[in-house]
Amino acid sequence: MRKELDYNVFVNGIAIELFRVAVTFTPEKDEPPVYACRFDDDGNCYGIGSFDSDGPVQVEIRCRRNLAQTVILPENSIPEVQVSAEKIVFILKKHGTYIFEPEGYKNTPLVLFFNPSEKNIPDRNDPKVHWFGPGLHRAGMIELKDDETLYLAPGAVVEGALHAAGDNIRVCGRGILTQRAIGLKDIRFCLDFDHCRNLTFEGIITADPAFWNVVFRDCKGVVMDNVKVCGGRFLNDDGIDICNSSNVTIRNCFIRAQDDIIAPKGLHPEVWDPVAKKRLNNDEIAAFYEIGRSVEHILIEHCVFWCDTANVFRVGYECTAKVMADIVARDCDVVHVSDILRDIDFFWSNQVFCLQASHGMTIRDLLFEDIRIHMDVPDLPLVKIRPQECPPWIGFGNIRNCTFRNIAVCHAGPDHKGVILIAGEDGTHKVSGIRFENVTINGKAVRAGDENVIIRNFAENITFS
Repeated sequence: MRKELDYNVFVNGIAIELFRVAVTFTPEKDEPPVYACRFDDDGNCYGIGSFDSDGPVQVEIRCRRNLAQTVILPENSIPEVQVSAEKIVFILKKHGTYIFEPEGYKNTPLVLFFNPSEKNIPDRNDPKVHWFGPGLHRAGMIELKDDETLYLAPGAVVEGALHAAGDNIRVCGRGILTQRAIGLKDIRFCLDFDHCRNLTFEGIITADPAFWNVVFRDCKGVVMDNVKVCGGRFLNDDGIDICNSSNVTIRNCFIRAQDDIIAPKGLHPEVWDPVAKKRLNNDEIAAFYEIGRSVEHILIEHCVFWCDTANVFRVGYECTAKVMADIVARDCDVVHVSDILRDIDFFWSNQVFCLQASHGMTIRDLLFEDIRIHMDVPDLPLVKIRPQECPPWIGFGNIRNCTFRNIAVCHAGPDHKGVILIAGEDGTHKVSGIRFENVTINGKAVRAGDENVIIRNFAENITFS
């Protein structure tokens, strides 16, 4: 039975248009979920809406369902709200993402994006600007090169995907880029930023991915601001894959995916795309295999994350990189986590934070700070830090000097453990210098010696305060 968007949303008394995003929930618990998902108008969905203002706005939500028990996330994001069976009314003063769940997150929730007014709108007559105005556009693959801009105007719905390669590229607007017309894995990546320098990516919504959502491959100097990644259509829809890239800032974004949300990776050239070896000479290929390109100087802040079946942060799966270092995530809300629960020793276990260095690579100097986690499933592990063999399956790595500070897990059940596992592999591939500062579950501090804290061999200098 088709699930309709039975919401009506009014901003300062004016109705706004809502968009339907497909989502599939995988019931399998013991093995990796199957690739069973496609865009299906008869399947599950959630609604999204977007509006701009530089001042406060009044928002009214009406629905044919009973709204009296609606859960609003992130928690305490709306100071004063009037909720009745028929409507929800409130004033918004702060830009950001607001999620409304009258009957749980699996039954057509509503996600609203409150944006600042657009600045520096490009000139539609500029030959370097790819401009899409309001309405439906069947664009297919969009290609951007040096000094080009892609602009999606408010009300634009563009069916297609993006490949951008070059310097000084900009993607902006308030429209939607959707892959709903693209079949499962018909494209390699949905928004593929390939060897970009000085990249600006802001404002738009991307929805219904056909594979990995946003991918940065050997990029340097990236600012991703106020982008909404609306996935959930099927497994392998990673939110953001930061591959062999550096100096990347991601802020004020909403990211929902079935698969990993933030996934720093190091990829082989042939994994990047089929013609990679034609672009790289033999010496460059050899250098890549020997030392890789580092993933470093990454800042992620003021974001909202929603993960359906995998990890929120997964650092190090696919490790063809010299190092993964100086990665900071701070002041973020995790509103939903995976309900695919597996033993933490299983390779495909799911948790909020997963660090797994392989291929002789070192993961070091990571900071996770001021992260609020709405834990509405039983016993999902919180942290796994463990060198593991990952593609290309040639050895283990090392992990050192990582800090988890002011991590608050709330609304966990009374028996929730939030397991933390820290383990090295051997005397050469170790974990060291891991600090937990003010990590709490339902307000109770996690301490060394708690039954949920598992520290095994070849893990040293692990501290809790």
